[in-house]
Amino acid sequence: MIINLLFVAIVVLISKNVQPKSVPTQTQIYTPPPQHTTTYVVSQPPPPQSNGAAVASLVTGLIGFILQFIPFVNIVSPVLLIIAFITGIIGLTKPTGKGMAIAGLILSLIDVIIFILFFIFLSALFLPFL
Repeated sequence: MIINLLFVAIVVLISKNVQPKSVPTQTQIYTPPPQHTTTYVVSQPPPPQSNGAAVASLVTGLIGFILQFIPFVNIVSPVLLIIAFITGIIGLTKPTGKGMAIAGLILSLIDVIIFILFFIFLSALFLPFL
């Protein structure tokens, strides 16, 4: 305990004897250089607009084409092909997605040809039995 008191007394005596730093006689004022603020505006391009009719044409054309080869389900195929053909024509009038619209149209036309040939084949196959 006595050592602590002596230590505190020594620190107090030393701190009283410390002289403050001398202040320079000439005061220099620091002026920072002018700051140039540059504002960057980053704009993103607008997202590409999709053509819903072209997508519908392609999807219904593919589904109709696949269903064409499944027995007893191929009755649904002409309905899907009509939808694909109509939405393909609507999709061609829009500025985007013309490739999908053309693909849907081509699939529907090919499938109509296959449907007609299949109908003729079945008619020729079963006509003698009627």
